[in-house]
Amino acid sequence: QIQSEKIKRYKMTTDPRGFVLIINNINFSNKDIRNGAPQDSFKMKNLFISLGFQVDVKKDLSAQDIFTTLKDLSTFERLHQVDSLIVVLMSHGNNEVIIGTDCERLCVMDLIKLFDADHCPAMMTKPKMFIVNACRGDDEDYGPIKFGATRPSYDRLELDSGPNSFRRQPANSDFLI
Repeated sequence: QIQSEKIKRYKMTTDPRGFVLIINNINFSNKDIRNGAPQDSFKMKNLFISLGFQVDVKKDLSAQDIFTTLKDLSTFERLHQVDSLIVVLMSHGNNEVIIGTDCERLCVMDLIKLFDADHCPAMMTKPKMFIVNACRGDDEDYGPIKFGATRPSYDRLELDSGPNSFRRQPANSDFLI
């Protein structure tokens, strides 16, 4: 007799299902305009609205504005009220950075870390998806980039055993990049 394993699934019942932030840089101080980017953003927004997400689109942000926008989102109180988060970064870039309209660079992994369990406890154990639409250079694609090891983080959670209980949770779990 075959025993079926219980499939683990994320809860996706809130209304809205989650928040989507799309940052779409089109015009740059000394780089080419990203032709077609407005249409990409429009289609992405409509897709996520149709899936039940609340969508916010920001256009043409400097590197500092990108960082500030994401930092503010990571501490947004309403994240406690939704089941998921999606961040879409659309800009020039390479295999490690995204570029602001001022042509300043931001490390993509530093931006993603703003939403780990240490920095964004509201999203702990909830799915977080990061979509990066940026040129990765002229080289062939040789497979995924290895981003560092999972490190444990001890975060306080309200559990059945009481408010002083601790749960071991990797700080960078529940991410799809």
